[in-house]
Amino acid sequence: MTHREHSLRTRLILNCILLPLFLPLNPLRAEPAPSDPAAIVNGQAISFAELDRQVESASVDIRSCYQGAELETKIRALQLEKLNALIYRVLIIQAFYKDGGKIPDGYIDAQVDAIVKEQYGGDRAAFDQTLRDRGILLATYRQEIVDSAIIGYMHTKIASDKVPQTTTDESEQSSQGEFSPKEWREWLTSQRKNANIKIYLPQT
Repeated sequence: MTHREHSLRTRLILNCILLPLFLPLNPLRAEPAPSDPAAIVNGQAISFAELDRQVESASVDIRSCYQGAELETKIRALQLEKLNALIYRVLIIQAFYKDGGKIPDGYIDAQVDAIVKEQYGGDRAAFDQTLRDRGILLATYRQEIVDSAIIGYMHTKIASDKVPQTTTDESEQSSQGEFSPKEWREWLTSQRKNANIKIYLPQT
């Protein structure tokens, strides 16, 4: 072996030994795909696409006020906040269907017709174009109507279950007012406590 070959071999060996010392201990993970689950709630996935839509719409002010590491911290906190809201949304809807609830198709049709009439002057083509511009399928929009109706119904149902029987309208209204944040939060907490939830947000 010549001196040059010996030197080259020595450098290769040293590179193999030293290179791992300079590699990060926690290499960056690949960004999750939009269809990947950010969380799974009792077997139902919440995709990163759903989460990103919520974060994007709420992060405009944050992005204009912060930058660098502070911006990343704020966005991370917002991401967790929105994911928790989506988890509770899924739990409420699951509880509705578990109780045998159902939203009639006629209700959804009536809501869509009302929106077209009130917001688009009865112009269905303009309504359809708005959905296309926003990248939303009609089926997705109809499901949003269903989900909102379910959440409103469940809030009212839990309130009526918690309100004690009274003899005057005034006392009933007072009881319902007292319900709205405490008992609702307690009910949501119990639903989450008994749920099987897995969260897949990338670790920082």
